[in-house]
Amino acid sequence: MRATLHYLSMRARTRLAYRGDLVAQAAGDIAIGAVGVLFLGALFSRVPDVRGWGPGEVLVVWGMAEVAAGLSRCLFAGAEVFNRRYLVGGDLDRLLLRPLDPLLQVYLDHAGLQGLPTVVMGGAMAGAGLAMLPTVPAAAAWLPLFALGGAALLGAMLTASCAAGFLAHHRGSAVGLVQQTAAFGRYPVEIFPAPLQRVLTSVVPVALLSAVPVAWALGRDAPAALALTQPLLGGVALAGAVALWRRGLRRYTSAGS
Repeated sequence: MRATLHYLSMRARTRLAYRGDLVAQAAGDIAIGAVGVLFLGALFSRVPDVRGWGPGEVLVVWGMAEVAAGLSRCLFAGAEVFNRRYLVGGDLDRLLLRPLDPLLQVYLDHAGLQGLPTVVMGGAMAGAGLAMLPTVPAAAAWLPLFALGGAALLGAMLTASCAAGFLAHHRGSAVGLVQQTAAFGRYPVEIFPAPLQRVLTSVVPVALLSAVPVAWALGRDAPAALALTQPLLGGVALAGAVALWRRGLRRYTSAGS
């Protein structure tokens, strides 16, 4: 544990040494979030609601999805470069020689504050959305826990895509696919056709990142059991993805001679 904390502290100091890069990245993330707000503003300037969802409710769903994505980026950013840098590039050999868990090193290598602007922007969006509602349900107190559960679920999907790299030796295409699919989690699931709703809830559960638990927290017609177990599902999914990654590691062959 001491070695892990020391490693994390070292990576944080390294990251903070390049403050200009951190500020530029934060500005870019905030600009991207602002585009989402402008999109919603343009949409609801033409229609009063979308399938019964008002602008405040959609803003809360979108904002909490951003918070989950930002937290995931702080903790699991190593998944974005694992296949390209560590697996295909051969850096995994270096990690295997250290007295720390290799997967933990992958995530500690890239853990930091890079997702914090997205968390702040998402939290501001969710707060603004709640302020637009006539009344804020008491169940909204669950939203921070749902954000943690969503981050765990997204981290599980990213880790599983990394595990697939041991078989396919791809350069990260599966990770990109997960990130693009996760964008569906920014919208209420009811706006999609019924077949796609089933896919987003069961097959690729990106609706659980934010849409389903936030819908329940706002008093919408959403399965309470699924919403309330979302944080637990996130933890279980992450543990399963880690086990899958370790199984894939057994098939790893060094890129060197």
